[in-house]
Amino acid sequence: DAYDQTKRELEATQDRLAEAESRVKTLEYEVGSYEDWKSLSKVSADRLANTTELEKENVRLKDQLKNLQSLIGDKLLLEEQVASSQARLKDLEQKDALSAALEVRVKELERELVEWRQLGKDYTPKESLVSAKTVRNRIEQILQKDLVLANEQSSVQTEKHQIQGRIEELQSENALLNGRLADYKRAQEGLQSIVHRAQKKLNLVTGE
Repeated sequence: DAYDQTKRELEATQDRLAEAESRVKTLEYEVGSYEDWKSLSKVSADRLANTTELEKENVRLKDQLKNLQSLIGDKLLLEEQVASSQARLKDLEQKDALSAALEVRVKELERELVEWRQLGKDYTPKESLVSAKTVRNRIEQILQKDLVLANEQSSVQTEKHQIQGRIEELQSENALLNGRLADYKRAQEGLQSIVHRAQKKLNLVTGE
C-alpha cells in the first residue's frame, strides 16, 4: 500500500544519501590533499619538472572539485527528499492510526445498529416492516397504553378508597345496630321477666 511504498522509497533515498555523503567525504579528502599539494608546490616549484602532468592533475582536481560541488548539491537534494519522505511517512502513519480508530468505531456502530434492529423486531408486530417510523409508532402505542393503565389504576384506586370508606361506614352502622339490638334484647328479656311474674301472680289469684 501507500505506506509501505513510501517507507521503501525513504529507505532507498536514505541509502543514496549515505552513499553520497561517503563520496563527498572522499572528494573532500582529495581536495584537501590538493590544497596541501598546492601549498607544497609553491614552496618547492623548482622540484616540479613535468608541467604537462601538473596541468593534467590540475584539470583532474578541478573536475573532482566540480563533481564534489555537484555531489554536495545532490546531497542537499537527497536531504530534502529524505525530509519530504519522512514527512509523508509520518502523515501516512497518522492516517493509518486514524483509519484504524475509525474502523473500530464503524464496527461498534454496526453492532449497535444490529441491536437496535433486533430491538425493533422485538417490539413491533411480526407482519410490520422494521423501521424507525414503526418503532416510534410502537413506542407511542406503548406509552399511550401506559397512560390509559395509569388513569385506570388511579380510577380504581379512587373507587377502592370510596368502597373502603363505605365499608367503614357500614361497619360503624352495624356496630351501632348491634348495640341497639343488644339493648332491645335486654329490654325484651326484662319485659318477658315482668310478664312471667305477672302471669304467675295472675295464676295464683285465679287459682284462689
